[in-house]
Amino acid sequence: MYIKSIVILLCIFVFGSFQAERTDSTKYITKLDPKEGKRVIKQCSRAAPKKVRSFFYVQDSTLSILKQEFDKIKKVKSSFNSYIKDFDRYAYQVIGMVIKKETYVYINAFPIGEKNPDDVKKYWREKAVVVCDGGHGYWGVLFNVEQKTFSELHRNGPGPYFIE
Repeated sequence: MYIKSIVILLCIFVFGSFQAERTDSTKYITKLDPKEGKRVIKQCSRAAPKKVRSFFYVQDSTLSILKQEFDKIKKVKSSFNSYIKDFDRYAYQVIGMVIKKETYVYINAFPIGEKNPDDVKKYWREKAVVVCDGGHGYWGVLFNVEQKTFSELHRNGPGPYFIE
């Protein structure tokens, strides 16, 4: 009976740890330098925020709020009338921006994996990823820090072209 209890507890611990690791949708996230701001909003295959007054580093406290609210993205319809479902498939770049005196975090998302060009794999933590076409796996969304809401979800169109 004692051994059976230990085995059950061990299974619960291992399974619980595995579940916690798998549900971290923001495992691959990086904060972009504000110098990358102009580049990240020059997306060639999707709409991006307009009339940005300034860019800033996202603070750790703001990033924590963003992570807590992340699942709300699932309820935002994209410009292609679709929704983002599987967050674990993506890497994320975040950058702060001010638009009309309101504070936002822009999330630039792209697929994780071998299908990405080698340049993306090398520099995604330092430079804004801009992919022309590339498919719906490349997308961006705005997060209003004060209201804790997401808006302007836009996905790329189809195609294999990449721009540095």
